[in-house]
Amino acid sequence: MNTESTWESEPASADARGCELPHHAADLLALEQVQAAVQRQVHGEEVTTEGAPQRFLDRYEVVRHAGRGAMGTVLEARDTWLERQVALKIVNVPSPRQRRRLVREGVALARLSHPNVVQVHDVDLGMGGSQAFVVMEYVEGSTFMQWQRKVERSADEIVTRYVDAARGLGAAHREGIVHRDFKPHNVLLGREGEVKVADFGLALAQAEEMDSAAKEALDQVTTAPRRMVGMTIEGSATVGLTPGYCAPEQLRGKATTAKSDQFSFCVALFEALTGTLPFGASRDADEYQQRVAVGLGSRPANFKGSARVFAALVRGLSLQPSDRFGAMDELIAQLTPRRPWWPWLTASAVSLAAITWAFVASAQKIEVEVPVDPCLEPGQELAIRWSPEAWTPRAPESAAAVSVSPWSIVDDNAARYSESWTQTVEGLCRAAQRGESVGAAHTQALACLGQGAREFNTTAEVVRSRESAEGLEGAFGNLHPPQLCVAPQGRPVFGSASAELIEELEAVRRLQLEGDDERALTRARALRGRAEKASDVVVAAQVSFSIGKLEILFNDPEAAVKHLEESALLAERLGDDLLAAEAYAELIDVVTLMWGELDDAVRYGKMGRVKLQRAGAVYSEVAGQYHSAMSNLEFRLRNLEAAAGHAQRAYELLSVRQGHQSLAALIARSNHAAALCDLKRYDDAIASYLHNLELRHRTYGPKHSSTVHDELRLGRVYLKSGRLEPAMAQYRKVEELAVPQVGDIRFSRIAAFSLGRQCEIVVRKGDYASALPYCERAGAALRELPHDRQQRGARQSMRRYYGFALMGVGRYEEALVQLGREHELLLEMSPGNEANLAYNTSARCRVLLELGRATECRSELDHAASWFEKSGRMQSLQNLRAMTKQPQRK
Repeated sequence: MNTESTWESEPASADARGCELPHHAADLLALEQVQAAVQRQVHGEEVTTEGAPQRFLDRYEVVRHAGRGAMGTVLEARDTWLERQVALKIVNVPSPRQRRRLVREGVALARLSHPNVVQVHDVDLGMGGSQAFVVMEYVEGSTFMQWQRKVERSADEIVTRYVDAARGLGAAHREGIVHRDFKPHNVLLGREGEVKVADFGLALAQAEEMDSAAKEALDQVTTAPRRMVGMTIEGSATVGLTPGYCAPEQLRGKATTAKSDQFSFCVALFEALTGTLPFGASRDADEYQQRVAVGLGSRPANFKGSARVFAALVRGLSLQPSDRFGAMDELIAQLTPRRPWWPWLTASAVSLAAITWAFVASAQKIEVEVPVDPCLEPGQELAIRWSPEAWTPRAPESAAAVSVSPWSIVDDNAARYSESWTQTVEGLCRAAQRGESVGAAHTQALACLGQGAREFNTTAEVVRSRESAEGLEGAFGNLHPPQLCVAPQGRPVFGSASAELIEELEAVRRLQLEGDDERALTRARALRGRAEKASDVVVAAQVSFSIGKLEILFNDPEAAVKHLEESALLAERLGDDLLAAEAYAELIDVVTLMWGELDDAVRYGKMGRVKLQRAGAVYSEVAGQYHSAMSNLEFRLRNLEAAAGHAQRAYELLSVRQGHQSLAALIARSNHAAALCDLKRYDDAIASYLHNLELRHRTYGPKHSSTVHDELRLGRVYLKSGRLEPAMAQYRKVEELAVPQVGDIRFSRIAAFSLGRQCEIVVRKGDYASALPYCERAGAALRELPHDRQQRGARQSMRRYYGFALMGVGRYEEALVQLGREHELLLEMSPGNEANLAYNTSARCRVLLELGRATECRSELDHAASWFEKSGRMQSLQNLRAMTKQPQRK
């Protein structure tokens, strides 16, 4: 739903202890045992090891031996918590110092999330052993080297793939991470064509920065030829490097930089385009440097690439790092054909350019025939209409507190989509020229891209007309990736919809972007009827999805589920797995947050995962939304590690696709912090929320609803960790921010929640009389909110603490009323939560005893005996029975 989840409103727990942290020391001991067993298995010393643990850290289940190299063993494994395949690399790191370096770099890599970099999920050490492990994303496919050698590849294919790899390197360099051993063997090509650079920094796990002894030793051999095989001094930057690919400065043991990676990249690309290394594979440092100093010379006859590409390689392979490109982005720009200006020009500008050219040509009396590249001018039916210079981003009302405007996020997402769309259109045209894209698949791809252009242009028109970016932050980011139009699965059957109905569908979408949800819902329902009458399944599937999302906004979960399920089913009929996945993601959120039928949500989760995989969209915005929804579901199911994992994955995907300051990405990060809180990792959760709040303040200002919502959730961490004074101060701050804006339902909810938590804090401090005003105000605020599941948890919590406050001042009849209402809410919300039901029964029984109604107390205990038993509260039951003087049952 791309909205803030309501993890703040969970029912009050009957047990403040919660979940215990994993016993890390025991896990590491198990790791040591498993490492030894796995090494024996994969190296053939024995097939099994009786009694050895079956998993790493009780989580990663080894599937098979996938490979072995100089630095360790790679295993294919299954993450049993998050149900995904991973690659486990058991790395040989004999020195404790080197092993610590590996962990530091692993942590840095885990923060790097980019579609062209293999994602690192985890890194850890054994307890004193000589190995460590890295858990990485599993990529099923081949290396670049295998791909290059399998069949003859065209220059365009090669350069396109390597540019993707260069983007991954560039992303790492921007984060201060250097690869140090780039070569085609370390780049993976997935089955869906995705390019992933792997093994960042692992070479240096065996080659720590040189200490003074290492430098001294190197200085002593400066007069002798230095060979890679001889440079085994601990700390040398050359250990583990592959001859022929490394930069000259690496061979001489100097510091490795991003420009060293650039050199290695250019070596690999040259080899891919010629079949040979540019300077040979000599291990002699002096000889290799001399060859590099001579340079490439003229373009070889067998060089497949263009003169432009060759010129880029000449510069990238310069002997001196200062003579190479300033950054990978500059090299990418040189390798990539210059993009046409046509998407950014209006018709009048094009006409003016034509007139100017005609005037110059005639004035010089030169007859010039300008060839028109059809792939650069595909026509008005395929045109993106957007120019960043056409409008000036407006500042938000709270501009004094904001340093990064939400408009910049809108503009970045627009530029990102426009570039991707343009490249996809040109790529499809080139494929058609080569005879690789023909027939119905080509027609559907064009129709899909045309639909993308229409959606983009509608969004652009709305953005230009808006004075505020509120609600537009994800407008461009939520558009479906153009690359999926040309994926093997594609997004089919766009061409079957009538132009009239498509136009009306765009009108509905325009109203949604403009914030006129009521009119949008009315027109969408009418369009649904027209599409059904016309038997247009394409429009029916899409408009049903729009109706479902709108009905969420109008707090009608039953109707929303009906239409979203309909959209998913129609999408499946069409083979549109992406739309089906998107519908299932919304269904997970609706059912989890508004309805509470978690079994249904689990079913939707399984179906959504399958659809994402079939659509080839596991790295898309839709995948990010899916993981956000799954984090909400797993949190409700109390699968906290899984909730944290999904939230982290959502953040990684959404920050790449929409920017790390986009609302969707920040929501995912906030969900991750909430899971950390319930895992009792309170300091980590607080740090995460403070970082999130810094980004929200900088981008959206202190009074934005999402900012205030995170302030509320920070108070929750303080409260759950027992820091009552900081919690009280935080909730008062939230109240001050939210109460002036209670006309907005979002702020009304936040204000009610903050008042309810203040009631709880004062009760827990034992000041019952002072707590009563807070509880009464919280009750009044909650009565003004819709009676949906999002509020029932807050009402249940408020009833409990209000009842305790009334008990504390001796107002027992009123306390019994409040606790009785809490009991009704518990039965309605979570009848299977025996712990809370038993706790509530205990409290009501004590009030009845205070009122002298022991018979009623005994009756309540008899009725609730199974709750006490199942929740392990039998001692409490026995104590209460003793207080009623009832004989114990045998």
